[in-house]
Amino acid sequence: MAQGLEEGSETASGTGSLPPVTRRGVRALAMSAYAVALALYSELLGIPNDTVSVFVWLWLGTIAWNIEAPWRYHLRFVRDWSIPMLGLIVYFYSRGLTDEAQQAVDIARDLADEDDVASQVLWRTAYARLLADTGQPDAAIESAERAVEIATEGDDIELLGDANAALGEVLWIAGRPESAEPPLREALALYERKEDVASASRVRLRLEVLLSGADPTAVG
Repeated sequence: MAQGLEEGSETASGTGSLPPVTRRGVRALAMSAYAVALALYSELLGIPNDTVSVFVWLWLGTIAWNIEAPWRYHLRFVRDWSIPMLGLIVYFYSRGLTDEAQQAVDIARDLADEDDVASQVLWRTAYARLLADTGQPDAAIESAERAVEIATEGDDIELLGDANAALGEVLWIAGRPESAEPPLREALALYERKEDVASASRVRLRLEVLLSGADPTAVG
């Protein structure tokens, strides 16, 4: 009897980790309602094409697909997509699309779990670079310095290197090359310790350009 109870509890715990299942009929109704809502939105306001609306409609689609799942299940979408949103920030930033990058930063900040060191550091470094390039040096430095503080609390050497590299670049853009050198050297040491050849080479090049007295825009 005891053995049967143990087997039952093991089965229950095992199935508890599986994704919830939504009945076909309920899913069909939910997806139909989602399609109607999306069609009305597109008709009245236009097809979703900005970062915020695309993200929201994708999330609503996943909710409709698994409509019978508990809310904590749907909130995983928000949590899991915080890092990809940071990838969008990098893409928009590299293309000079500052408005889109700002939208992506706002979403990434809202999605980032307070206890997730990586996401907290990454959105702040992306935000710092964006602020620096849009002529807000003080806010940029503050964001980058906070990213370094948070990264220091963790044990990810490469993440700490990224934060230091961002701080150095922001200080350089802000016209403080003498203050930019120490965090860049720290980033280089961390990357070399981690044997990240690509990142180390990138920072080494930035240091060379910095010490030559060239403008930070000389480095892509």
